[in-house]
Amino acid sequence: MLISQLSKIKNLFESLKYGCNRFFLLKKVIKLILIFAKFLSFQILNNFTKMKFLKVSPDSDLSESVNVLNLSHGTVAKEFGFTKDDNPSNNAFINVETLKAQLEKGIDLYLLLDGNKAAGCIAIEKSLTEIGTFYIEKVSVVPEYRHNGYGTMLMNFATKKIKKSGGKSISIALINSNTILKKWYLNQGFFETSIKDFPHLPFRVCFMKKQL
Repeated sequence: MLISQLSKIKNLFESLKYGCNRFFLLKKVIKLILIFAKFLSFQILNNFTKMKFLKVSPDSDLSESVNVLNLSHGTVAKEFGFTKDDNPSNNAFINVETLKAQLEKGIDLYLLLDGNKAAGCIAIEKSLTEIGTFYIEKVSVVPEYRHNGYGTMLMNFATKKIKKSGGKSISIALINSNTILKKWYLNQGFFETSIKDFPHLPFRVCFMKKQL
Protein backbone atom coordinates (compact mmCIF):
# COMPACT_ATOMS: atom_id res chain seq x y z
CA MET A 1 0.00 0.00 0.00
CA LEU A 2 2.80 2.40 0.90
CA ILE A 3 4.58 2.01 -2.48
CA SER A 4 1.26 2.25 -4.33
CA GLN A 5 0.31 5.55 -2.66
CA LEU A 6 3.75 7.04 -3.27
CA SER A 7 3.57 6.02 -6.93
CA LYS A 8 0.17 7.67 -7.32
CA ILE A 9 1.41 10.90 -5.75
CA LYS A 10 4.45 10.92 -8.04
CA ASN A 11 2.29 10.37 -11.15
CA LEU A 12 -0.07 13.17 -10.15
CA PHE A 13 2.84 15.55 -9.64
CA GLU A 14 4.01 14.69 -13.15
CA SER A 15 0.51 15.39 -14.45
CA LEU A 16 0.51 18.78 -12.73
CA LYS A 17 3.38 19.85 -14.97
CA TYR A 18 1.44 19.25 -18.15
CA GLY A 19 -2.22 18.93 -17.20
CA CYS A 20 -4.75 21.66 -17.94
CA ASN A 21 -7.02 21.09 -14.93
CA ARG A 22 -4.37 21.74 -12.33
CA PHE A 23 -6.79 22.64 -9.53
CA PHE A 24 -8.52 19.25 -9.81
CA LEU A 25 -5.18 17.41 -9.87
CA LEU A 26 -3.88 19.38 -6.90
CA LYS A 27 -6.92 18.37 -4.85
CA LYS A 28 -6.21 14.73 -5.68
CA VAL A 29 -2.56 15.12 -4.68
CA ILE A 30 -3.53 16.65 -1.32
CA LYS A 31 -6.04 13.86 -0.71
CA LEU A 32 -3.46 11.17 -1.43
CA ILE A 33 -0.87 12.88 0.78
CA LEU A 34 -3.38 12.91 3.66
CA ILE A 35 -4.11 9.21 3.11
CA PHE A 36 -0.39 8.49 3.03
CA ALA A 37 0.24 10.49 6.23
CA LYS A 38 -2.60 8.68 8.02
CA PHE A 39 -1.24 5.30 6.92
CA LEU A 40 2.29 6.20 8.02
CA SER A 41 1.06 7.43 11.42
CA PHE A 42 -0.85 4.17 11.89
CA GLN A 43 2.25 2.13 11.05
CA ILE A 44 4.41 4.08 13.53
CA LEU A 45 1.77 3.81 16.27
CA ASN A 46 1.34 0.11 15.56
CA ASN A 47 5.09 -0.47 15.87
CA PHE A 48 5.27 1.46 19.16
CA THR A 49 2.33 -0.38 20.71
CA LYS A 50 4.22 -3.65 20.20
CA MET A 51 7.06 -2.34 22.35
CA LYS A 52 7.19 -2.91 26.10
CA PHE A 53 9.65 -2.35 28.94
CA LEU A 54 10.99 -5.02 31.26
CA LYS A 55 12.93 -4.30 34.45
CA VAL A 56 16.04 -6.47 34.64
CA SER A 57 16.67 -8.30 37.90
CA PRO A 58 20.29 -8.95 38.97
CA ASP A 59 19.28 -12.57 39.61
CA SER A 60 17.88 -13.11 36.10
CA ASP A 61 19.70 -14.30 32.99
CA LEU A 62 21.67 -11.21 32.02
CA SER A 63 23.04 -12.52 28.73
CA GLU A 64 20.41 -10.72 26.63
CA SER A 65 21.04 -7.40 28.40
CA VAL A 66 24.79 -7.79 27.95
CA ASN A 67 24.29 -8.55 24.27
CA VAL A 68 22.22 -5.38 23.80
CA LEU A 69 24.90 -3.29 25.50
CA ASN A 70 27.74 -4.91 23.55
CA LEU A 71 26.02 -4.48 20.19
CA SER A 72 24.81 -0.94 20.82
CA HIS A 73 28.01 0.47 22.27
CA GLY A 74 30.20 -1.64 20.02
CA THR A 75 29.49 0.67 17.08
CA VAL A 76 30.56 3.67 19.15
CA ALA A 77 33.73 1.91 20.32
CA LYS A 78 34.57 1.12 16.70
CA GLU A 79 33.86 4.70 15.57
CA PHE A 80 36.16 6.21 18.21
CA GLY A 81 38.76 3.44 18.14
CA PHE A 82 38.24 2.17 21.71
CA THR A 83 39.45 -1.26 22.74
CA LYS A 84 39.00 -3.39 25.82
CA ASP A 85 42.57 -2.54 26.78
CA ASP A 86 42.28 1.26 26.70
CA ASN A 87 38.60 1.54 27.72
CA PRO A 88 37.59 -1.60 29.66
CA SER A 89 34.67 0.10 31.45
CA ASN A 90 32.91 0.85 28.16
CA ASN A 91 29.58 -0.96 27.75
CA ALA A 92 30.86 -2.39 24.47
CA PHE A 93 32.98 -4.74 26.60
CA ILE A 94 30.75 -5.27 29.64
CA ASN A 95 30.16 -8.86 30.79
CA VAL A 96 27.52 -10.61 32.90
CA GLU A 97 29.55 -10.42 36.13
CA THR A 98 30.13 -6.66 35.85
CA LEU A 99 26.50 -5.92 34.97
CA LYS A 100 25.27 -8.07 37.86
CA ALA A 101 27.48 -6.16 40.29
CA GLN A 102 26.18 -2.82 38.97
CA LEU A 103 22.55 -3.90 39.35
CA GLU A 104 23.18 -5.14 42.88
CA LYS A 105 24.53 -1.68 43.77
CA GLY A 106 21.18 -0.10 42.91
CA ILE A 107 21.18 0.73 39.20
CA ASP A 108 17.78 0.05 37.61
CA LEU A 109 18.06 -1.37 34.08
CA TYR A 110 15.12 -1.66 31.70
CA LEU A 111 15.04 -3.61 28.45
CA LEU A 112 12.96 -2.32 25.54
CA LEU A 113 11.32 -5.35 23.93
CA ASP A 114 9.93 -5.68 20.42
CA GLY A 115 7.80 -8.74 20.97
CA ASN A 116 10.27 -11.19 22.51
CA LYS A 117 13.36 -9.51 21.07
CA ALA A 118 15.36 -6.84 22.89
CA ALA A 119 15.70 -3.64 20.84
CA GLY A 120 17.47 -1.52 23.44
CA CYS A 121 17.85 -0.65 27.10
CA ILE A 122 18.31 2.23 29.52
CA ALA A 123 19.48 2.53 33.14
CA ILE A 124 18.50 4.88 35.95
CA GLU A 125 20.53 5.59 39.07
CA LYS A 126 19.68 7.89 41.96
CA SER A 127 22.42 10.30 43.01
CA LEU A 128 23.72 9.81 46.55
CA THR A 129 25.27 13.28 46.68
CA GLU A 130 22.84 15.56 44.80
CA ILE A 131 19.34 15.65 46.26
CA GLY A 132 16.67 15.25 43.59
CA THR A 133 19.15 14.29 40.85
CA PHE A 134 19.03 11.04 38.92
CA TYR A 135 21.49 9.69 36.37
CA ILE A 136 20.47 8.19 33.04
CA GLU A 137 23.02 5.68 31.78
CA LYS A 138 23.48 2.89 29.25
CA VAL A 139 21.16 4.46 26.66
CA SER A 140 21.29 1.73 24.02
CA VAL A 141 19.53 0.92 20.78
CA VAL A 142 20.58 -2.17 18.82
CA PRO A 143 21.85 -1.04 15.37
CA GLU A 144 19.06 -2.71 13.38
CA TYR A 145 16.43 -0.79 15.41
CA ARG A 146 17.99 2.66 15.06
CA HIS A 147 16.37 5.69 13.39
CA ASN A 148 12.88 4.59 14.43
CA GLY A 149 12.41 6.82 17.48
CA TYR A 150 13.34 4.13 20.02
CA GLY A 151 16.08 6.24 21.59
CA THR A 152 13.59 9.00 22.31
CA MET A 153 11.14 6.40 23.60
CA LEU A 154 13.78 5.14 26.04
CA MET A 155 14.52 8.68 27.27
CA ASN A 156 10.83 9.51 27.70
CA PHE A 157 10.28 6.30 29.65
CA ALA A 158 13.23 7.01 31.98
CA THR A 159 12.17 10.64 32.46
CA LYS A 160 8.68 9.57 33.52
CA LYS A 161 10.16 7.06 35.97
CA ILE A 162 12.41 9.73 37.45
CA LYS A 163 9.57 12.24 37.79
CA LYS A 164 7.45 9.59 39.50
CA SER A 165 10.30 9.00 41.95
CA GLY A 166 10.40 12.69 42.84
CA GLY A 167 13.39 13.60 40.70
CA LYS A 168 14.03 17.27 39.98
CA SER A 169 16.86 16.93 37.47
CA ILE A 170 18.57 14.40 35.20
CA SER A 171 22.31 14.17 34.65
CA ILE A 172 24.07 12.33 31.83
CA ALA A 173 27.68 11.84 30.75
CA LEU A 174 28.97 11.23 27.22
CA ILE A 175 32.06 11.38 25.03
CA ASN A 176 32.69 15.07 24.51
CA SER A 177 33.71 14.65 20.88
CA ASN A 178 30.50 12.74 20.04
CA THR A 179 28.86 15.85 18.56
CA ILE A 180 25.93 13.96 17.04
CA LEU A 181 24.90 12.46 20.37
CA LYS A 182 25.47 15.77 22.15
CA LYS A 183 23.15 17.52 19.70
CA TRP A 184 20.54 14.79 20.25
CA TYR A 185 20.59 15.47 24.00
CA LEU A 186 20.49 19.24 23.45
CA ASN A 187 17.35 18.79 21.37
CA GLN A 188 15.76 17.00 24.34
CA GLY A 189 16.33 19.91 26.70
CA PHE A 190 19.72 19.02 28.18
CA PHE A 191 22.49 21.60 28.58
CA GLU A 192 26.22 21.26 29.16
CA THR A 193 27.43 21.71 32.74
CA SER A 194 31.11 20.76 32.51
CA ILE A 195 33.80 18.89 30.58
CA LYS A 196 36.30 16.79 32.51
CA ASP A 197 39.32 14.57 31.97
CA PHE A 198 39.73 11.24 33.78
CA PRO A 199 43.05 9.39 33.80
CA HIS A 200 41.42 6.00 33.18
CA LEU A 201 39.43 7.16 30.11
CA PRO A 202 40.83 7.81 26.60
CA PHE A 203 38.42 10.69 25.98
CA ARG A 204 37.11 13.88 27.57
CA VAL A 205 33.75 13.51 29.32
CA CYS A 206 30.93 15.98 28.76
CA PHE A 207 28.38 16.28 31.56
CA MET A 208 24.89 17.48 30.71
CA LYS A 209 21.79 18.18 32.77
CA LYS A 210 18.07 18.66 32.38
CA GLN A 211 15.71 20.25 34.87
CA LEU A 212 12.33 18.59 35.37
